[in-house]
Amino acid sequence: MSENGHETGPLSQVCPHDICTGCAACANACAHDAIAMSEDELGYIHPQIATDLCTGCRLCQTVCPALHPVELHEPRCVFATACKDAEERQTSSSGGAATAAGRYILEQGGIVYGCAQQNFQNIRHIRVEQTEELAALKGSKYVQSHIGPILRDIRKELRNGKEVLFVGTPCQVAGLRRFLRKDNEHLTTIDLICHGVPPQRMLREDVTSQAQRLRSPLKDLKVAFRWKAQYGIQYGIQFGEALNGNLRRVCLPHDPYITAFWTGLSFRENCHQCPYARTARTGDLTIGDFWGLGREAPTQFKIREGVSLVLVNTAKGQTLWDKMSSNMQSEERTLNEAVRGNTNLRHPSQRPPTKDSFMDTYRKTGDLAIAVKTAIPTRERLKMHLMEGIKRQRILVTFLKTGRRIIHTLKHHE
Repeated sequence: MSENGHETGPLSQVCPHDICTGCAACANACAHDAIAMSEDELGYIHPQIATDLCTGCRLCQTVCPALHPVELHEPRCVFATACKDAEERQTSSSGGAATAAGRYILEQGGIVYGCAQQNFQNIRHIRVEQTEELAALKGSKYVQSHIGPILRDIRKELRNGKEVLFVGTPCQVAGLRRFLRKDNEHLTTIDLICHGVPPQRMLREDVTSQAQRLRSPLKDLKVAFRWKAQYGIQYGIQFGEALNGNLRRVCLPHDPYITAFWTGLSFRENCHQCPYARTARTGDLTIGDFWGLGREAPTQFKIREGVSLVLVNTAKGQTLWDKMSSNMQSEERTLNEAVRGNTNLRHPSQRPPTKDSFMDTYRKTGDLAIAVKTAIPTRERLKMHLMEGIKRQRILVTFLKTGRRIIHTLKHHE
């Protein structure tokens, strides 16, 4: 203990375990590389300090957004939007807004950083410099992305005067901002509307199990967590190649991983007390799905084709939106409509009452399927089955109504 009452010597932890987001700002900031982001017994990543390398400088705590919250910004305006290019929209999770933003930055000679899936065992943030590389950033990844040394790379490029776009969860954006310690005119950030993040270990175990059961090869295997079906967004684990007939899908609620995600059982503990699950945001822009679009006022969009929600939060966000929106079909909406359709713009995902049971079972057995079955009552599983059945019923009803109209038209012309 020093004379002024502050601790001295090597640290044992950066911040309390239950509020750590795994943003890796601390690991990137440590000049002595004394901090490594490591999986705990359940697979969640946390900073581990090598006490023999730690000098006790406390820089890691200085940049920690859990200890020093960043300034948040209320949205200036709200848009529903989708790419005008049909193929671009179809290959995007929703309306393709993040891709449009990235494309503009790259066309200006800038660099984009976002989450990519090298394979199902390696999901991390990468650096993108060419427009053809943007495809790697497409698609929702319902898992925590590993940041690695990316924040150091961003700092280097900003010092060189490069335009940089960073896309990530709100806590990852906050980690980058705390790491840099001051705003930079060349940096624009996009935070995603996030429900919560499970650990990659659970994903690895689930996909390995499903692939073995379905006799699909694991080599270089990539997965999708959601896809656009005729009856709307379908959630599950999809892997394989559609072109050679090996495409496999295990849908909610049949897949343990996506079921644990959907119910919040597998989220990090801090996700249930997330300070960013509100309308005030960390990023210059906020992007998500525009759930509930059209309930407040009519819309021109075909919802099933995917529509992005964009919140413009800062002057830099406004500048990027003005530049990228020329390639977008857009309509201005109200913040109230956006909030009504997105729970995580109101509050964090609630902690399930059976989460402790889930964690205890998973810790003891190491079997995700058993842990999920133990924690989710039969009634809840039946609700999930019913929900998916209703989705399919909607497209069947639409098909029958169309058939009736065609028959009526033919009879009218006889």
